[in-house]
Amino acid sequence: MYKMSWSFSFWNSGSAGEDATLKPLTDSVSDLSLSATVPVPLIQTVTSTGSISPAPSIVICSPTGVIALTLPQSADFVGKQYLVTNSSENEVTILPFGTDTINYTTAKLLSSAGTRTQLTSDGAGNWIAL
Repeated sequence: MYKMSWSFSFWNSGSAGEDATLKPLTDSVSDLSLSATVPVPLIQTVTSTGSISPAPSIVICSPTGVIALTLPQSADFVGKQYLVTNSSENEVTILPFGTDTINYTTAKLLSSAGTRTQLTSDGAGNWIAL
């Protein structure tokens, strides 16, 4: 995560007949501070058969041959989303963990370079692929 903070000050330039120099406002709402945490997507690059790590949200597949990737168990990651992309001409098969499913089937195939899918865990044993 990357944290960003902003701070704002409000100034009064004076009213008609007053000095036109900038003066800070003195009421209790003159200063406003905001803080936000912005998620930075984690990327996992995969070149061989294995498991998709729980942490990344983007998985780039660059295999030199046909590979299979296994998703984490959906019940452990309710709402978790992955964007999985194939950057090679080799097939990448995405497999669910154990008895989980992907769109209520047993696998999702990324057949060639440029194919991709977004997967979202429903937390009840299924990954929804878009």
